Amino acid sequence: MPHIPERLSDASLRRRQERQKHRGGAFIRGPVPLGWLARAAVLPGSALAVGLAIWFLVGMCCSCKALVVCPTLLLERFNVSRKAGYRGLAALERAGLVKVERHRGRCPRVTILEEANKPASKPSATV
Repeated sequence: MPHIPERLSDASLRRRQERQKHRGGAFIRGPVPLGWLARAAVLPGSALAVGLAIWFLVGMCCSCKALVVCPTLLLERFNVSRKAGYRGLAALERAGLVKVERHRGRCPRVTILEEANKPASKPSATV
């Protein structure tokens, strides 16, 4: 099992951003399932931006859809305020795209749900 960082601090995120400037810029590591993006795109507010920030962080930290902590600095990079980030995260959770663990005084811990990546099955027609 790969090592999954418990928390990516704001200072660590800044250092990674500086390194990425020299490498040609940051990017969202894929593949990001189109079904997931389509479901997030119809959600209200900044849910899509928060979802993209989570995918960015997952790609930066590890190769699996692991548990990540989304720092405020990352949300600011996607032009999302802290409160709008919480609302967007709640919308993603209600839509079944992510699972969120909340603890008082800490950033929410987010897991991208694998079931949300699978396309909905079409009902079979019976003759």
